[in-house]
Formats: sequence, C-alpha cells, structure tokens
Amino acid sequence: MNPAVEEARRWLGYMEHQDASRLGVPAVNIGKGGYTIFSEIVREAGCFWNFQGEPWCMTFIFAVYIKAYGYEETVKILGRPWPGTRTVARRMRRHGRWREPDYIPSSGDLIFLAPDGQISHAGIVEAVKSGQIISIDGNTVDPQGQIPAERGGAVAHRERPIGDSWIAGYGEVSNWQKN
Repeated sequence: MNPAVEEARRWLGYMEHQDASRLGVPAVNIGKGGYTIFSEIVREAGCFWNFQGEPWCMTFIFAVYIKAYGYEETVKILGRPWPGTRTVARRMRRHGRWREPDYIPSSGDLIFLAPDGQISHAGIVEAVKSGQIISIDGNTVDPQGQIPAERGGAVAHRERPIGDSWIAGYGEVSNWQKN
C-alpha cells in the first residue's frame, strides 16, 4: 500500500473547523471556516506560511505527504507547500509529472479537477476499480451525505468514472523515487 494513501485513510471523516480552536479534535468546533489541523501539520514541518482559512484540499495533500514521507521528501515530490491547486498542477507539468485525463493513475497519484474549466480541486488517488477512480479528498462534500455540506468540507472518499469531464489530469507522483 502506498504510504500517502495509508495516511490519507487515517483522516477520513475529519471536518473543517469554524476557527483555530481545538483543531485536533475531529467532532468539536465543526463548521465552515477553512480551519484544519492540516495547516498546522504543514507549518510545524517547516513551512512558514499559514494556510488557515483558505480552501484546504491541497493543504490536506501536503500534510498527508509530510506525514508519510517527511517535509524534505515532500518538497522533492510536490514542491514547497502551497494551497493553490493550479500552482501544484503547473509544478507537475514543469517536472514532467503531469498526465492527461486519459492516463490511468496509480495509488498515491494526485487527481486534479476542473468543474468550471479551471483546476480548482485535487485529491489523492486510492485505487482504480471497475472503471472508477477512487480518491481521498480533503475539503469535499461527503458523497454519502453523512457529513452535510452546510457543516463545511470533510475528508471523504470520492468516486469518479474514468474519463469524467471534470478530470483535468493527474500528477504522477506514485513513482517519484524513480524520477
């Protein structure tokens, strides 16, 4: 199993908080606000930026990779932490790790989504099964409806068909040690 996917699974069900109090307690202070433990993980690892209050799907990914591989290795894999999905997608392109939507990703790769034509969301590919890409996304709506959208974003499984029109492409990072 890919270490980043194992780490991402640990956070399934985590929800964003209204403010910065009690970020490590999953069921307390829940609500829209963009505050998560993931920004703290990234900051404590060595990033001097504070990403609290920002959209956090990419911050979740950086935190997961930092926990799985350490800060320095994460910088080699993804670049320096930054909350912007478009910035990270550009890095993937610059480093020859961008894959078009027809690519079949591996566990640990990143999936980039562009529901409105511009990349605005990313997740970690867990698996590809029966024509579906299963990912673990931060700052997403729970597709089963157990975590209501009005309560804020959550870490949840998402399934999308291969070839879904929202898929902008992939960041091939599952084989980063080979590059």
